[in-house]
Amino acid sequence: MIESNLKLSDIAARAKVSRTTISRVLFGTGGENVRVSESTRERILQIASKLDYRPNVAARMLTGKGSGIIGVLIDSHAPAIYFDCLRHLEHSAFTLGYRIMIAQQHENIDSLFTQALDFRSYGVEGIINFAHNYPQHEREIHEFMRIIPRVVYIRRPALADATAVQVDLETGVMHLVEHLLSRGRQRLGIFLADLEHATLQQRYAGYQKGLANAGLKLNKDYILFDHDFIFPTAENAKKIFQELYLDRGVDAIICQNDLFAAFVIKEALQHSCRIPEDLAITGFDDLDFAAAFTPGITTIRQPTRRMAEEAVRLLHEMIQGESKAQVINLQPELIIRSST
Repeated sequence: MIESNLKLSDIAARAKVSRTTISRVLFGTGGENVRVSESTRERILQIASKLDYRPNVAARMLTGKGSGIIGVLIDSHAPAIYFDCLRHLEHSAFTLGYRIMIAQQHENIDSLFTQALDFRSYGVEGIINFAHNYPQHEREIHEFMRIIPRVVYIRRPALADATAVQVDLETGVMHLVEHLLSRGRQRLGIFLADLEHATLQQRYAGYQKGLANAGLKLNKDYILFDHDFIFPTAENAKKIFQELYLDRGVDAIICQNDLFAAFVIKEALQHSCRIPEDLAITGFDDLDFAAAFTPGITTIRQPTRRMAEEAVRLLHEMIQGESKAQVINLQPELIIRSST
């Protein structure tokens, strides 16, 4: 039978022990001064489970312990790779004794700030922040997040003292450029939404450096900008294929992510364009479907599991008071499949 508004005294009465003993078992209070036999401990846990008792966070904090909760801020329209990282993050947090509380919004800065403050009211011990790459609100976000203690960012923000975990996107694109050139491609196309977002700046820099390292000049005809390219859609793929391949004659297209690559490949095949004989296409992220797609998508693997583990580790160290501001740079891996 599940009862609402249960108190420690209710469980104590049923278990025929003191509230101090209940607190020792459920909250770990009392140290060595309160000894509980294994049979008593088991009886208390069974009663608490049967009654669906859930310790109040505030009560836990009054015992001198933290809430055991990590807050996660993420944009509801974030790239799929972020949600893959989130899946690993939940597991990594659990292994260190934390639960996560997730808040989502989409380019709503007021909502983002409210969510961060809500986290504080719930007593979260720290925040892992995916949602901060909004160029038009960068200064506001950074000033606000400074008042929130213990924040680990996924991708480094423009804060000198930020703690962050990120994948080297620039190197990832350089790997793609080098690979395509090694396959005899000379006219490498790339498309970007803009150069305002830091992640897109890094990709563009990788494209430039990859060409420069091979002694090739940058041809701006092979670069396509359109603000709509934030989201992978069939309509965007049609525009990309038309302008880069049919109009400008590229022999390879570097896509922002695997889903974009899948859409562009589908569009190419509908025009009887052979992949990779006529046109090589690469993705980015190495999501699960990239290997199952036909043709398999050559891509860059982002180490999302490692990203999650490092983010939780850094936040745990901050909670323990053992960490200074630092940035962990993870290296991506080139995965070669039949699309190139």
